[in-house]
Amino acid sequence: AIEPGPTGPASGPAPGLGDLPRLVEEMRDAGLDLDISTAGLDRELPEDVGMNAFRIVQQALTNVLSHGGTGTAVRVEVAAGDGALSIGVIDDGAGSPVSGGQRRTGRGLIGMRERVALYGGSLVAESRPEGGFVVRARIPIEGGA
Repeated sequence: AIEPGPTGPASGPAPGLGDLPRLVEEMRDAGLDLDISTAGLDRELPEDVGMNAFRIVQQALTNVLSHGGTGTAVRVEVAAGDGALSIGVIDDGAGSPVSGGQRRTGRGLIGMRERVALYGGSLVAESRPEGGFVVRARIPIEGGA
């Protein structure tokens, strides 16, 4: 992760989808039971789309750690195709319960919505009837798949 420097963000390359394996290992080390699937990521994606997609996955997994707790099973799905990048982060909610079965709309979810809105995309973040939580984002990609 890029740490802020004394006068702002440290210089260096922005994270992208190529950094997902490192993020997955960090989250597994933090205690998540995490599975990831990717498709269509062998194509060149705009750097800003990759960076924002990485940040969405990162924030969704951070939310799982904060609200679901360690030992929560999580599935991450990232796929490029049909003119869009699709992201899914689905957890089983096995961690600590959340008041009323609903999670608050905090700054993390607001940030994810803002990232997706930059591209005219969509984001759904909601409790699952069978327990747990799901975040699904769709970011249109210029030029199609």
